[in-house]
Amino acid sequence: MVHHVYRVQNKCLLRFSLLPSGAIKKAQVLGGKLRFMAFEWTHLACPKSVYERMVESMRVKIPFPESRAEIKKRVVERYGKTGLTGWFHRGDRIDSLITAFGEPKKKEAGLLTWTMREGDYFYSLGAVIENGKFLRYEADGLVRAPQAIKETVSWVEEQLESSQDDISTEELVAIMMKNKPDHDTKESRYKSWLDCAVKLIEKRKAEPAPFVRIVMQKMSCKWYELELLKKASADQRKEWYQTAAHRLWEKGEDGKMVFRKMDFDELKSAVWVLGEFHEIDLKESNEILERLSVEDRKEAQLLSLMLLEKWDQARHQHEILKALKTLNTNFDQETMHWLFSHLYNDVDSSAVKQKALIIAELNQLKPRLKERYLQWAEAIIKKFKSE
Repeated sequence: MVHHVYRVQNKCLLRFSLLPSGAIKKAQVLGGKLRFMAFEWTHLACPKSVYERMVESMRVKIPFPESRAEIKKRVVERYGKTGLTGWFHRGDRIDSLITAFGEPKKKEAGLLTWTMREGDYFYSLGAVIENGKFLRYEADGLVRAPQAIKETVSWVEEQLESSQDDISTEELVAIMMKNKPDHDTKESRYKSWLDCAVKLIEKRKAEPAPFVRIVMQKMSCKWYELELLKKASADQRKEWYQTAAHRLWEKGEDGKMVFRKMDFDELKSAVWVLGEFHEIDLKESNEILERLSVEDRKEAQLLSLMLLEKWDQARHQHEILKALKTLNTNFDQETMHWLFSHLYNDVDSSAVKQKALIIAELNQLKPRLKERYLQWAEAIIKKFKSE
């Protein structure tokens, strides 16, 4: 594929993945919490013209609440300059590209070329011009330089992968410290720095202490810090887990501490972190579990339920039944989604002793379910019956 092209229609984002010929290989439309993707044209017995008409007309019922400008901003923030190139279409004025990418480094008849930096690499971009308007991108759109910029995190990774040890471990550590993350560093950049730090410790036997200090100062308390934390002292690990656990609560409008609102991915991350904490400090992790059990917020109740699977099987089954009974009397689709995901993906049904009661509650819930969740409920019932 050359690149992705974006367009907003009816407050939905259309994303077309183009082949070098300009033909659409794959298309998807995204809306509020929904994504619809068409199967790749190259795998279909379908004329190109028919496929293009079909994908041009794709819609989802729930649009984004944001404006076109806000949707574009989100795409560019996520994909950088690669995302930005996708907003320019055949026939756009050249000055719009110059506004986005700056003055071209090179101007030739029918071709403008830019050189720009994105993260740890330089990229080149060529735009083919006809009658003062954009026609298409040259080659593969943005083309990344083969090597990272010297003394960046990616450059350190390249040195670690190299068969030659021309750069000393001390020099590589110094470069990593020069590129150390701060509180404003983007998550993706921080993850890359952590991955490189772990490789440097393992491949070059670098001293972990300076890298661990950075993690303890930043204290994001996210799962991706855990690999480097394995190199920390027992006291440092305990401090990190304690901080992560206590950040599950925050000050409410009345000044009292309340359980923080979070999505399902954050819940799963919290299960992982607290599960590790349970291995380090049984007493304090159990105190946190008790604190979760009396919280009103559904996120806290579900977190408690998921933790109990590993910590207390009998109580875990009791909480599953309690959650299903609550759904039968006070239906909440989000809670049901999270609970069904836990039952289907996480729970070892062979260890569940009250299968019949759980199946009965699911059967009672089924008349209230729409097609997708009805199929999910039946799959969970089948799983519990088969083991």
